[in-house]
Amino acid sequence: MHARSLFVLCAVLVVSCATANPVRTYPPRATDCEIELIEVSGHAAPGWTTIGSLSGPIASEDTDPLSPDAVDSVRAKVCQMGGEAISFVSRRDGRTDASSPGATLTIGPGVTYNVWRRRSES
Repeated sequence: MHARSLFVLCAVLVVSCATANPVRTYPPRATDCEIELIEVSGHAAPGWTTIGSLSGPIASEDTDPLSPDAVDSVRAKVCQMGGEAISFVSRRDGRTDASSPGATLTIGPGVTYNVWRRRSES
């Protein structure tokens, strides 16, 4: 297998999976756990603490990032992080990158969420 083909294959595999960036660690929850969609004012959500961010693919550029399908596509990862809620941060439209000679990599549409957990009363 040529090195370029291997690189493109690896890039496609990485782009097609949700990536999590935890800043705090919590025990994982069941992969089908319930998660809430919350609205955030600035960088704060009263009663919640951010535990990380999560980026993943969505079906198309027209997909509403707050739709049940979009939320379901990241649910398992949010639950694995110990999250109880997500808030929408940004979306990425699909684009084609032909900057490498002889290689074209299409990066599909995606979305980024912040992952939240209820603040504990201590």
